[in-house]
Amino acid sequence: MVNLFDSITKHISFEKSTEARNYEAGSSPASGAPVHHASEASLDDIPIVDCLDFFGSSQCDDEKSTPQIVKSSLPTDANAHASRAPKRSAQSTSPENPISSDDYRQKHDIHATVLFAGDCDMKKKLKSRKARKRMHDGGASSVLSVPPCVPEFSALKQSGVPSTIIRNLARRDMTACTAVQAQAIPALLASLFNESLPMASLVCAPTGSGKTIAYLVPLSTFVVHMKEKNRSSEASTENAQGDALSALVVVPTRELAMQIERELLFLTDHLGIHCMRREKSKSQVAKQDILVSTPKRVLSLLDAGHIAPRHFRFCVFDEFDRLFDRESLEMHKQTLRILESIPKPRAIIGLFSATIPQKLEESFRKSYTMSYYRILVGGRVSPTSAVVQKLQYVRDEASKTDALRRLITAGFRAPMLIFVHTADRCEQFARGIETPSLRVAVLKSDMPENAKNLLLEQFRLGEIFILITTDLLARGMDFKDVGTVVNADIPLTAENYVHRIGRCGRAGGQGTAVTFFTDDDRVFVPAIVRMICSGGGDVEPYLRELKVPGAGKLKRARIALGKRHDLPV
Repeated sequence: MVNLFDSITKHISFEKSTEARNYEAGSSPASGAPVHHASEASLDDIPIVDCLDFFGSSQCDDEKSTPQIVKSSLPTDANAHASRAPKRSAQSTSPENPISSDDYRQKHDIHATVLFAGDCDMKKKLKSRKARKRMHDGGASSVLSVPPCVPEFSALKQSGVPSTIIRNLARRDMTACTAVQAQAIPALLASLFNESLPMASLVCAPTGSGKTIAYLVPLSTFVVHMKEKNRSSEASTENAQGDALSALVVVPTRELAMQIERELLFLTDHLGIHCMRREKSKSQVAKQDILVSTPKRVLSLLDAGHIAPRHFRFCVFDEFDRLFDRESLEMHKQTLRILESIPKPRAIIGLFSATIPQKLEESFRKSYTMSYYRILVGGRVSPTSAVVQKLQYVRDEASKTDALRRLITAGFRAPMLIFVHTADRCEQFARGIETPSLRVAVLKSDMPENAKNLLLEQFRLGEIFILITTDLLARGMDFKDVGTVVNADIPLTAENYVHRIGRCGRAGGQGTAVTFFTDDDRVFVPAIVRMICSGGGDVEPYLRELKVPGAGKLKRARIALGKRHDLPV
């Protein structure tokens, strides 16, 4: 049988994004620039190579079979990725035509209310019909109302946000808040300046919607005010002890912690705020202002006496559904212990994720017995609308490599992320598609930390076309230029699917997500079909008719995944 991949020569074409053109020319040309083909463009126009021979071909074929890789911006500066977020279109009206918070919430599908953790029925807590209406409408007249939305970052100065933070945001052309930022930032700031209000916020918004900035702005504001308070109060116990630590961000992976540290460095530039970095001595942690870490390391510092519960005055749990998931029992117990250590009711708590199922919130209510804000942008489990989602049937495991090679040959928007279940399968897929001219890399959890950091930086800068990894990178990681996500191994839950495909289509960009499934994967398909349809996508009619399996069948299918044969080499 003739191998299709060995008989085609690949031409590469690049479609430079607005950011790339601005980076090179220092201007802002109109979007929609034509695609530059390798045969037509000069070497200056093509930053990598003019022709990629992926699978060892030596002759050029007709244009019909020529794949197209569309590259995003490829700045050469290692720190350039920190300033290439796209300009955001204003989401608010002009000052002459202001929009009310209710209208803003309706326009951006924001559902915000106040809930009591110990009582599922809020109506029992509010006796009068008028009080209930004020609460559910988010009116400003009630103590139990959600603060109004703030569509512009410049307006946050009136809420106590330092002007330096607003200027740092403006350096990235971030002037208009996204929907989650417009509601979550005022909610957390309200808790900061008024202790009679709910001190916790449970926030759910789609991937790539700006949740990190939504909690880093109020967290940084809190730290600035705490530093000013300590300077003005020489007799304070914390100041006498030399303590500075007042804010904590808990995340499920070290990679996400390092990404958030970079965001903090940008956001708090010229503010004199210090973030605990991994290379610093553990004994110095209390002298830093902010700690970003995993639950295991936080508890290690707590048990060793380097930090104390009094330092947990502003705590954020990012990717909260992963941290609090009972299926990861060890991480769940660690997170629960940290949550119980927080000095309530005065501490401010933020819980953020792209997916917060109802059962997870009910579990949280058992651990947190006070009122809190609940902010939902869209649904509890909903994919981003910026991603084109596709389901592709493959005959068996051995066919996945061929399907992946055909996908690459047909053309894709680079860079590409490929998700698989295990580290061994990462290596197997890499051997199946790599050639000297195709830049493929593998990232696994057991790699040295320095090696992982280097790979991530190369992937961000476009030096790697295809990165094969596990769910290690499925949550929270912000790759603004990723154009394609391939689920070579099917996600096991709808939440996992949403987080995986959310690595593309971020910060106003577009992306494509392709999910392979075999006959053995059919039990997991209905959940993904539901996600695709909820995002406005389309699937084959027979897939819509698949029955949703029971919990027992799903459990048995997950166990069977470990018995599958490895890919042929």
